[in-house]
Amino acid sequence: MFDLNDTQKDYVILGLLLSVLVLIGGLFYFYQGGAAFSTNELSAEEAKTKATQFINNNLMGEGQNATVENVTTTDSLYKIGLKVSGQKYNSYMTKDGSLLFPQGYEMTDENQDQQDQSSQDQNKEIPQKETPKVELFVQSFCPYGNQAENTMKPVYELLGDKVDWNVNFIASEQNGSFDSLHGAKEVTQDKRELCVIENQGLSKWFDFATYVNENCGSEGNCWEDAISNAGLNTASVTSCVEGSGADYLSEDASVTSERGVSASPTLFINGVESQAVYEYGNPNAYKEAICSGFEDKPAECEEELEGTSNSSSGGSC
Repeated sequence: MFDLNDTQKDYVILGLLLSVLVLIGGLFYFYQGGAAFSTNELSAEEAKTKATQFINNNLMGEGQNATVENVTTTDSLYKIGLKVSGQKYNSYMTKDGSLLFPQGYEMTDENQDQQDQSSQDQNKEIPQKETPKVELFVQSFCPYGNQAENTMKPVYELLGDKVDWNVNFIASEQNGSFDSLHGAKEVTQDKRELCVIENQGLSKWFDFATYVNENCGSEGNCWEDAISNAGLNTASVTSCVEGSGADYLSEDASVTSERGVSASPTLFINGVESQAVYEYGNPNAYKEAICSGFEDKPAECEEELEGTSNSSSGGSC
């Protein structure tokens, strides 16, 4: 869930870099024999203030804000309860305020059992149906979600109406107001894309979304060009955003919450989460996963799709 560029710094909870940070910090701590890093221990209120300032000044993307809801004392660290875009996370800080650990791992048998169960759930065999149901959850400005959309497009074009396709946008809603990981501009883009899906269908949406992904930067600045390129009308899409966009996104926020989805992208095939979604640039991996959900595979499943030269694995927002 880590993406960092010149225009945005996302607050990351899961990711390889943070895992390394936790490991290094933990080793350093144990090397010190469990002693405090400094004799200048902050109070819980001081830790709350420092964490709030550091996270919002250094780790948040444009238009985002993190709230420190509580600070509690563990054996040797402060546990920082955060709320970001409607979602809650726990981070940790040394009591002298010198190091922040965005994520901590519970090294207990119970936690390992939970991780093992999660792994088993993710590796469940996909049940077969006459018409497989594919559900893709994304954030419109998440670079990994964008890669998933680009990778899925040729699979959609190959299998067409033989599959029940569903695209949902990950956002949270509170009192009619929406939060999304990449800020207010992402909320608006979510609404645009939902308007295209609802009124023009997925084929036009793929044309619109992939043009934005490839040409318009991390904030979709040339979205109007993308509308034109897809053969759509800017005024019509804008009118839909103002009139129905909130209703469409509210429905997606409810679905996202009900399904417990937080990572962009997330892919379900016949209700089972598929890790194939992380094979970016490899549409054949997507095709094989989806085709495994057919009772009787159509001939299209035998076709090979052209991948991209910059294919990669792993990563999410």
